[in-house]
Amino acid sequence: MKSIHLIILFCICTLSAFCQTMPIDATTGLITYTGIVNCDSSNQKDIYYAAQLWALNAFGSGKPVAQFNNTEKSTVVFKPGIPVHTEGGVLAGNVFYTFTIECKDGKYRYTLTDFKHQMIPETNNCDGGNLENETYTCPQLIMNKKSFWAGIKIQTNDNVAALIANMKAGIANTLHGKKSDW
Repeated sequence: MKSIHLIILFCICTLSAFCQTMPIDATTGLITYTGIVNCDSSNQKDIYYAAQLWALNAFGSGKPVAQFNNTEKSTVVFKPGIPVHTEGGVLAGNVFYTFTIECKDGKYRYTLTDFKHQMIPETNNCDGGNLENETYTCPQLIMNKKSFWAGIKIQTNDNVAALIANMKAGIANTLHGKKSDW
């Protein structure tokens, strides 16, 4: 009887991992993480500075990322990558995406979208393509493609959630530290 309960529990846990959904924008049909963060007593310039500083700390110095700043619009756009691995721990490529932070007086909006898996020639045969795809479409992949693709999506989702939390804390810490004149 205990065996049956353990098997059922295992199936439920496995299904919940595979059924984990990523947010899809109704207009674009793309996986999109977005939010607005209030910074009530901060002006646009200070928020923009804090966003740039956070991006530099999070993705600067040797990490591959393209960054574009638009000072007039107080917008920071960068294109980082998340390394993803197989269940066995082998590097399975990177998921690249676009991360935008738009700043206004008292708030900023973040948007992460355009998630695409790209191979690493030494360890992969194929690019997985857009993460919105239902499965990993690689003819050379012998293992369970659906399971492999679900693993990439889970890793991406977990990394993005941690990154957003890190961004919010980093920008808030910079803004609060900036209010002191010492």
